[in-house]
Amino acid sequence: MKAKFSIRYKFLAVMTALLIVCVGAYLLLATKEFKNDKRSLVFDYNLSIVSNTASELESFFGGHADKMRLVAFFYREPKARRDRLISDLMREERDLVFIASSEKFKELNKIFFQNSEFLKTYNLNEETWVQTLVEQRPIPYGKIQLEGEAWWNATTPDGAALIGYGKSVIEENENGVPINQFAVIGFVKADRVIAGLVQGQPNEVYLANRDGDVLAHVDPKVMSAPTWAKDDLIEIAKKSEAKKQVQDYASSVGGEKYLSAFAHALGNKVFVLSRISEQKAFRAVNRLVLRSLLFASMIVTMAFIVAILFSGSLTRPLDTLMKGMGRVSEGDLSGQIQIQSRDEIALLAGSFNRMIADLKHSREELEEINRDLENKVKERTYELEMQNRAVKEAQEALLRTTRLAAVGEVAGQAAHEVLNPLTSIISRLNKVRTRIEQDRSREAQVLLDINQGWSQDYAAGGFTGLIKSWQNPSKIKAGETLWDEDVNNLKSIGENVVSEFKQIAIDTQFLIDEAERIGRIINSFRSLGAARGEPKATALHEQCDKSLQIMADLASRDNIQILTDYKAAHDVVLIDEDEFIQVMTNLLRNAFQSVRQMHRDTKSGQVKVQTELRENSIEIHLIDNGMGISPEHKNKLFEKSFTTKSKEEGTGIGLSISRRLMRAYQGDLRLAPDQPREGAHFIITIPLSDKVNKKGAA
Repeated sequence: MKAKFSIRYKFLAVMTALLIVCVGAYLLLATKEFKNDKRSLVFDYNLSIVSNTASELESFFGGHADKMRLVAFFYREPKARRDRLISDLMREERDLVFIASSEKFKELNKIFFQNSEFLKTYNLNEETWVQTLVEQRPIPYGKIQLEGEAWWNATTPDGAALIGYGKSVIEENENGVPINQFAVIGFVKADRVIAGLVQGQPNEVYLANRDGDVLAHVDPKVMSAPTWAKDDLIEIAKKSEAKKQVQDYASSVGGEKYLSAFAHALGNKVFVLSRISEQKAFRAVNRLVLRSLLFASMIVTMAFIVAILFSGSLTRPLDTLMKGMGRVSEGDLSGQIQIQSRDEIALLAGSFNRMIADLKHSREELEEINRDLENKVKERTYELEMQNRAVKEAQEALLRTTRLAAVGEVAGQAAHEVLNPLTSIISRLNKVRTRIEQDRSREAQVLLDINQGWSQDYAAGGFTGLIKSWQNPSKIKAGETLWDEDVNNLKSIGENVVSEFKQIAIDTQFLIDEAERIGRIINSFRSLGAARGEPKATALHEQCDKSLQIMADLASRDNIQILTDYKAAHDVVLIDEDEFIQVMTNLLRNAFQSVRQMHRDTKSGQVKVQTELRENSIEIHLIDNGMGISPEHKNKLFEKSFTTKSKEEGTGIGLSISRRLMRAYQGDLRLAPDQPREGAHFIITIPLSDKVNKKGAA
């Protein structure tokens, strides 16, 4: 058998992999450090550029702003004097080429100064060049009026690079009261500003205002473009509250990454921006990494050649050892392996020779043991067959016991849940029997007495005697005859009979409903699932009233007063009606039993049902003044089969089933944390229907 991948090749692969990993890790760390250092240098350089440029910009425009304020000061001077003063002021000016005013912030109405040398240089008409410029680069009068001053790009295609500067001036009278407001508009040559931007190369340095317009750029095409594309760096500068900041970002157009910095200038109305792409910034770093990679490749190649030469001396003893192991695997235990080296492989060969001798001795012993083992295996197999048969019989008995236990549990739960409607049926039947035995038997006796009196009077005097007896005065009601008394009794009995028939119909329907509920409860316990009902949108207050109506007979029998306080404005929930009534009647039945024990003689028992809204759910509070719950029983209250009642009163599974039913509809049943001193307080929580939530939110 030949090895698919020899140790020699593994050694070579491991050595090569280690070298590659080490060199790769070094290159990654070095590249990361180089780039971090370069990034810091670029950020510092960018920040230095924008800081210096911002300072120069403040100085540059500060001088022009002072001259424009002086021009505004001459606004009301006579024209001859004003022209002379302005001429003296602007005699040495080379950058400010035009100054004018706008009284209504709509158009230029007074031209104070035009640089004649500038007009000659660019062959511009003194009368029309400003009008053409304003048509192509509109003056932001509204911004000047609202913010006090503004800067904009006033460069025209194939024209000189100009920056527009506008300042709002308020004229006051001798008492310092404002009497007029007008704008002073000036155009400044951008040559000196652009020359300062060129010094920042290879970075791209430019100026922009808060509207995103480029004011100065080394590229004339950018300056003279009629519109500008969205600049991500300008947007970052607008959102930043810092005066100066470095920033790396990816362009939204093309995704190119930049290292940049910006500074706010001229009252935060102009941004000085400097940026350079990561590709250009890291070009030298990438060249250094490439050279390092070539050098590392040479080292890996030399190490691989040395490993090939060294691996042969390691693998020759292993080949001898593998051949000897091959003979042993074929069953030849007579030979020995001879290794001349003095390393661990020689020790391994000696151990292998001893193993061969031990194997030869063990083979002889195993042959003897195998003969005895066959007989023992036959005996043990027979014993295992007998044990397996006994285990199968025990498993079948256990399965029958488990099934009986499950059936008993389901039967116990069904019996407990059937008890509530069955109790209501028995209470209603007792009420009907009492009504028939007391009220109806008395009315029947009155009918028999009337019939007997009429028969006796008719037998004594015929119809005439009967009429005469009717005219006798009543012994019960003064001023009435016997006829009036009998007619009133018959009328009262008839009305009671009609009322009784209606009540019997109501009681019969109640008994039918409760019997059908028993049927549904039994059907729901055919499987072991907790909640098998079909939830639908249900008015919860209506179901609470049904539950109270079902338990009304039991409350009346025990002289228990039922109070309701429905505070919830919305009560529509998704739940099965029968299962909710099952939970409510369970809780009411427990409350009645507790109240009856506490107030058997005083007849002052009370049970209160109250509803409240809690965010997206409704809470039902059941509060009674019965025996209450002992502290040691509170933690066991919802455990299965836990009860403090006698076997005739309960089995201890009602609360467990009720909580399981409520949780099946994402609700809950719990004991209120603030229990009253006397009695008990339970809370049912049910989520409101989504339709109700949307309606309430609207």
